[in-house]
Amino acid sequence: MHMTSSQYIFLRHGKLVLPYRDHGDMPFQVLSDLGTFALNPPIDSDYAQKRIEQLRNDPRLKEISAIYTSPAVRCLDTAQTLARQLGISAAPQLESNLMEVAFDLEKMDQDGHVQTGLQKHGIAAVNTAVFEGMLSGSCEPISEVYKRVETMFAHLRPVSGTLVCITHDFIMRVIEIYIRRQGAPYIPVTLGELEATRRNAYLSGFSTDASLSNFLEI
Repeated sequence: MHMTSSQYIFLRHGKLVLPYRDHGDMPFQVLSDLGTFALNPPIDSDYAQKRIEQLRNDPRLKEISAIYTSPAVRCLDTAQTLARQLGISAAPQLESNLMEVAFDLEKMDQDGHVQTGLQKHGIAAVNTAVFEGMLSGSCEPISEVYKRVETMFAHLRPVSGTLVCITHDFIMRVIEIYIRRQGAPYIPVTLGELEATRRNAYLSGFSTDASLSNFLEI
């Protein structure tokens, strides 16, 4: 199979506008509405601009060929801000497979354990609930998320150069697993594998090459 000389950079979207700014401080209902896209807020442009100024120093971002983005407002805003600030003339391209893992915390919380866990342990309890939901099928199944990641890479592989993808934290966990498996066909993912992935800060992430032979943090 022909392999391009591409480099892929995956960045989580920017910090959201108030009162949704920090996922770690959000109440249960806000997190639930973000998960179902009942809330679809824009980003804090001041924060994004400052963070992008820091990213200018990363040599991987010196010559960007194209920007791909989840259709979510927070990702599209981030992609447009990145393109404008780095002087990239080509408009960001929508890639539906970069959408966040679909989950509904209210449906997953029939016995109240997620809300109780959020109060006691913070955002880590929600992370675990979504991981378990992907494995049990109470939210978008992990096998379907993995398939979306495979399809997304298939869309990107014909394009050469440095490709930046603006996306969301939970799907970035699955992208990380896919890269660490070097694009192997799907076999069941364990809770331990999901819990071992890193939580990606706003406008942070990782890069890899066309052969998925490395995983480098940004």
